[in-house]
Amino acid sequence: MGQSSSDASENEENGDLNICIFIKYFMKIETENKIISQETIDLIERHLKIGNIQGANSVINDALKNIENTPINIAVTGESGGGKSSFINA
Repeated sequence: MGQSSSDASENEENGDLNICIFIKYFMKIETENKIISQETIDLIERHLKIGNIQGANSVINDALKNIENTPINIAVTGESGGGKSSFINA
């Protein structure tokens, strides 16, 4: 018979919908703007396709830890007495 509504919800429970959303989101991001490497994205996608949610979660958590530990350089410019030091100290 045809696909029932329970079959559709079963696919969503298996993560098919989540995989599609994940892939569409990351495909829109331009390469130079990515803070997560393509290799990491591919690994997450592979875990999701086989239904290994814990594996995907582990890869995502590792990527987030790496992002948190990434040093950043910031420059603050402006006129004398403009509050630059107050901004930095805050």
